[in-house]
Amino acid sequence: MEYFKLDNQKNDPVKKYFSEHPVSEWSYPEFEAAFIKNKPIKPNANKMKNAYLNMMKTPKNTGNIPEDPSLSLGAYTPPRGIQCHDWCMDIEASPPSDGLSSLKLSGKMLSDGCESDDILDIHTAQVLIYILPIFINGPPGCSIEDSYVHNYLSPLLVTVFGSDPLLSMKWANSQLMSSDSKAYKPDFLVYNLSGSVKHIISISEFKHVDQNSYVESDLVKLAKQTKFTMNNLISSGVVEPKVCGIHREGNNLHTYVMDLVSPKVYRMISVAKLKLFGNLDQITLLPRILTHLISLKNFACESALKIETSVISTGSTLKQPAPLPTLALVIQRFLFSDPCYDEAKEMDDLVFFCQR
Repeated sequence: MEYFKLDNQKNDPVKKYFSEHPVSEWSYPEFEAAFIKNKPIKPNANKMKNAYLNMMKTPKNTGNIPEDPSLSLGAYTPPRGIQCHDWCMDIEASPPSDGLSSLKLSGKMLSDGCESDDILDIHTAQVLIYILPIFINGPPGCSIEDSYVHNYLSPLLVTVFGSDPLLSMKWANSQLMSSDSKAYKPDFLVYNLSGSVKHIISISEFKHVDQNSYVESDLVKLAKQTKFTMNNLISSGVVEPKVCGIHREGNNLHTYVMDLVSPKVYRMISVAKLKLFGNLDQITLLPRILTHLISLKNFACESALKIETSVISTGSTLKQPAPLPTLALVIQRFLFSDPCYDEAKEMDDLVFFCQR
């Protein structure tokens, strides 16, 4: 049984009713009777109805919603890597001397990770294969936002989100139209393609430095986009969807997950706040970054499965159209239905008949 949790409900007959009655049994007649019983003064009917309606619109903090949302995130976290932490510590202490040795080292790491079948080890080795030959000569240029995304963020995001067949990716300049006809251009999208329909699951906004518009910050834009995406998924029949968000400002990376805790109440959970590495002296940050990105990918995969289930269930009621008759069958029916066919058959001159 789910009960509405409220503080200081003893002196308030409205809160007392909602706290003492299970959510599934809420009804206005019972509320009216309980209200009059606990408040002998004759109440105004309109005020009583408004009080009931307002409480119904209030977010319901029931037993199904954890008070600390972070407690529910553990199921999406991958196991701790077997060797990746030691690999990064060794590279930080003694980095490879040239490009060839860095490729040999990272290639061996990938082979070891595949043998152990540890997902975090495999992703760590994949990222190192890309960044080690570049970072051994010093950190690449990152004065421009596009350069930073290409050299630092792209290896992380492509390695994680590109590893699952349920997910597809799209980089900058893809438009996302909101309900108020305002167009947004997220820096990075992850979506599921079911048939010919594209459903967005994750949205990312990147800022090179801590500079925001005077109108609204990138975090506000991200929240609006995830809310609009959530509405699209619900309209498509997806049950309890979750939309992921990634927000990067300078060297800080924030990850979020949005869900719907009750009608019209959107909850945006801060999953992690991460520090991005800037050179090989900070490479030990890599396993933790990948751990949280893999967690975010697991959220996205869960939503992708729900999307495909919704698409399949929608199509299960459709009937397959009747097949069109072949050309040979049409000609055959035409011949047997034409009275001239019998005469042509007696003359054994079908060629003449067909040329008629």
